[in-house]
Amino acid sequence: MLTCKGDSTAKARLSDEEQAELSTLAKALNLLGAGQVRELADLLVQRFKSKELIIGGKPELARSIQLIPRSEGGLVSRQEIETANRMKLQDMRLERGLSAGRRGAY
Repeated sequence: MLTCKGDSTAKARLSDEEQAELSTLAKALNLLGAGQVRELADLLVQRFKSKELIIGGKPELARSIQLIPRSEGGLVSRQEIETANRMKLQDMRLERGLSAGRRGAY
């Protein structure tokens, strides 16, 4: 199983974006090796969407849709993470809709 290795000083210098990229690549290679093609496709599509959002100037939204593997021994399940991600997106869509409605009212 691949994980992101390196000395702690070098890892501390990595941005959140760089850490996410390395974690995603490690997880993608693990899924590929295990023959889990659907999970691999899901991981890569979410990362692609995340990169689009980052390029578009919305890094806070990008972080909420990524399927970055959690650390070993964590208590949060993938289903809980995905549910939280969906709720965050719904909240942002609702807020965006409310903001658009306020602009049209004036």
